[in-house]
Amino acid sequence: MQPGRRRKDALAKWERGRKYTLETACSLVKDTSFAKFDETVDLAVRLGVNPKHADQMVRGAVVLPNGTGKVNRVLVFAKGEKAKAAEAAGADFVGADDMVAKVQEGWLDFDTVVATPDMMGQVGRLGRVLGPRGLMPNPKVGTVTFEVEKAVKDAKAGKVEFRVERAGIVHAPVGKKSFGAEKLAENVKTIVEALLKAKPASAKGTYMKSITLSSTMGPGIRIDAGSVGADMTLFFTEKIGMTGQFLRSHGPTNDGTIGWFLRPAYDSANSHFHVRYTHLDAGLLDNVNAVGFLRDDDRKEFDSNVSHTIWFQEKSVEKLEGKVNYNRYLSQEGVLRSWEVEADVEVVFTNGWQIELSHDDSFELFEKEYRNSLTSVEVGYDNRTGKAVFLEVGSGENFDSDLALATLKARLNLTSAWNLSYESTWLSLDPDPELESTWIHVLRSTYYFTNNLYVSLFAQTNSAIEKENVQALAVWRFLPPFGSLQVAYQRGTSEIGTTSEQGDTLFTKFSWVF
Repeated sequence: MQPGRRRKDALAKWERGRKYTLETACSLVKDTSFAKFDETVDLAVRLGVNPKHADQMVRGAVVLPNGTGKVNRVLVFAKGEKAKAAEAAGADFVGADDMVAKVQEGWLDFDTVVATPDMMGQVGRLGRVLGPRGLMPNPKVGTVTFEVEKAVKDAKAGKVEFRVERAGIVHAPVGKKSFGAEKLAENVKTIVEALLKAKPASAKGTYMKSITLSSTMGPGIRIDAGSVGADMTLFFTEKIGMTGQFLRSHGPTNDGTIGWFLRPAYDSANSHFHVRYTHLDAGLLDNVNAVGFLRDDDRKEFDSNVSHTIWFQEKSVEKLEGKVNYNRYLSQEGVLRSWEVEADVEVVFTNGWQIELSHDDSFELFEKEYRNSLTSVEVGYDNRTGKAVFLEVGSGENFDSDLALATLKARLNLTSAWNLSYESTWLSLDPDPELESTWIHVLRSTYYFTNNLYVSLFAQTNSAIEKENVQALAVWRFLPPFGSLQVAYQRGTSEIGTTSEQGDTLFTKFSWVF
């Protein structure tokens, strides 16, 4: 079947595979829509997450500044005063058991469902009807709430719910073809910002892999996002140099934001000194994290470090090393967010004993101002032939709690092929409202049958949480470095600070380069 003239004329304005700026894409999606009705404009974002894992589920809701262009019929399950409040807020249908029965009979003339928590016992029976249609109320998106007035007004104002599908794609409407390009762009930015805020902590690599805009009958128009930049490395002498970087972001949010840093440095065999200044515009993170990773933005940061080592010959002291690091950062508006000073002095004796003194002092601004500090001393012995033991004790302040810390570390080569290490940490906080005081034990051991065949064991426990983790690994490099076989077993999770909720895991890896 040959495409019609209207469709041909519309598609002639679009270049397949090309990426467009957000503003251009919003104009183009209007120009390439050829149907005679007011087509809906949809946004599709492919995320770098695996929805099969509960900790990588992306779900939320956001009110679009310019609405969706669709008349939203709202059904509210509520009783008494909450039912009256829903009616006053503009809900189209309000009821309790009567509405539950009506839906069970097959009535579905509504677009959004809101329920008060006390009604969820009855509404839950509608799961098979509402669930497959994406209408089931959910507290995570604000549709199970006693604040029915706000929920109804948000739904009427153009609230959009989003949830990542099995393929890792989020679909959401952002308006109608009749909307101006500026209004479409504002709605797209709002959803993209909501997706960035909903990024799971466990998501790794590129988060937003692609962003596509399309009308009901039109083609998919890909939106460009990311950054362009340049790196600099200069050497003025053998010991003095400077590095730097500049980047400019582009994409659906905060287009044109910039970031840069300069870091002059001095390095010699025994000394190091550098200063670094970093400038990151507010909103830079949104576009950069579409293709990479930026920890933070909206900051002006100053960092410096100086260290020096003195070596002694034919004396009881082998070396003396000292270092100081200072970091300070403010928002672009000049609000001091944090500063930190770290100072360390270490003395190593020729007989294997060593002592290290450390002091950290910092300021951090969250919901209030915090001063944190830790002063510690570590004493240890290392004979440099496989036997070492270290003990560290310290005290300070951690987020309005007094802190006491003690760590014991030991390392032993049982034979030339078998090594063992153990670490035990005691942490006490007073007061301790979150019950974070703990004992942590970590055991590691490796046995080498040959350099290319070995087994390793790792175990850790944490008394503050239900933490028991065991890992066993066997590696055979049968054709080093081109071929290897690895078999690993894990009980629990090794991630620091998380409970061991997962069960047994067996992992195998076979690699052969030829």
